[in-house]
Amino acid sequence: MEEVRHDVRQSKRFDVNFAAYFKDSSQRVDGSVTQISEGGAVIVTGAHLAVRAAGQLFINVFQGEPDVVIAGEVIYTLRKGVEGDMVYRHGIRFSDVDKTVKETLARVFMFVALRERYLIRPKSHNADGSTETS
Repeated sequence: MEEVRHDVRQSKRFDVNFAAYFKDSSQRVDGSVTQISEGGAVIVTGAHLAVRAAGQLFINVFQGEPDVVIAGEVIYTLRKGVEGDMVYRHGIRFSDVDKTVKETLARVFMFVALRERYLIRPKSHNADGSTETS
């Protein structure tokens, strides 16, 4: 019998590319947030973060505004590459998500959704049946 796995996430993930850093009690690790949702984010870095490290994720979302800062904990770390050229992908679960953080995340998601809508143009159909991007 084949095992069926279901994605149990309750919130939508958004693919993004925001400059960011994670700061815990002993270090600051610069990188890029590549996915974000109401519950957490993925940050890709050139340095290792320990699983269960608690800290703050600083995300540069809105140009000209302060970073979005959210408390979180590293829940997994994946590494790819060879010694000297390693890339780490860290899953951060947000903690202490209060009303202010939820409102900030809602702004981030609205920004990302609008950006996707206007950057990805729907294809229009020509009279001959061919398509072109508008």
